[in-house]
Amino acid sequence: MAIAQHQQLNASEKMRRRMEERELAAIDLAIIKGAVLEKGITIGLARGKAETAVKLQRLGASREMIMQATGFSEEDLQEILSNNN
Repeated sequence: MAIAQHQQLNASEKMRRRMEERELAAIDLAIIKGAVLEKGITIGLARGKAETAVKLQRLGASREMIMQATGFSEEDLQEILSNNN
């Protein structure tokens, strides 16, 4: 009887560990997905601001106005506009 109980406890402990490992893996995956999503949003917003800067320049806006509208520094704006001409 004691051997059967011991085997059952070991099986339960192994099962519990497996479940904990699965749960931790699911949490890790959710964290990674969240970080990737956040990075993607950040990149998308930056690209949108860059596109806005280029469009404003094509419409004849001054560099000062573009910097004010986008929040870009003069150096960043110069780089963005240089890469799009």
